[in-house]
Amino acid sequence: MSVSSAVAPAHSIPTPQKAAMDLALEEFMERRLKVFVKQMKASGGRNLYSILLREIERPLITITLKETNGNQIQAAHLLGMNRNTLRKKIKDLKIRVRKNSSE
Repeated sequence: MSVSSAVAPAHSIPTPQKAAMDLALEEFMERRLKVFVKQMKASGGRNLYSILLREIERPLITITLKETNGNQIQAAHLLGMNRNTLRKKIKDLKIRVRKNSSE
């Protein structure tokens, strides 16, 4: 058996816990998005798609950078994007990158 077939990526292994977590996240997002979309519609809002992407992207990148102790290569890998793309998003979204030396 080759190493690649012996060790499958965690995202490809279906488990009841992962399925429940995915469903819980999807349900949570759906409930929150319904409220947000209704509020945007009622206020005559526009550009919902770009607003939502920015609102989700900023905390996702910030949390990932914290989790990787500010290591942009690791964060980019975890997010599934190129490091240069991550650096551009950090700049565009005005995210402060801090390395925590205590960990």
